[in-house]
Amino acid sequence: MATTKDSVSHSGAASSIPPKNARKCRKCKQEFDVTTNSATSCQHHKKEFVCRYHPEGAKYYAAVEEVPKHDKWPGHYWDCCGEEDPNAPGCTRGFHEAYGT
Repeated sequence: MATTKDSVSHSGAASSIPPKNARKCRKCKQEFDVTTNSATSCQHHKKEFVCRYHPEGAKYYAAVEEVPKHDKWPGHYWDCCGEEDPNAPGCTRGFHEAYGT
């Protein structure tokens, strides 16, 4: 069975969303159906994944005297919630927002 580009989801599997209702969310990058979009449909981070010193990181290493404050702490985290995993699920929910809207 052949599928069109519009009927294939982000994972490459055939989507059950009718092509006329399918949009890609600019916040979570997932395909969604505009007819079933709700206030809790989109799970995303409100800010960017950054690489810089985070004051919370100092707390983890301050208790160990022989380890400098910033040693071994990567300084990569989501600026909205402090989660250090770049693939962590979003910290907030809301409506999906399609590209071009």
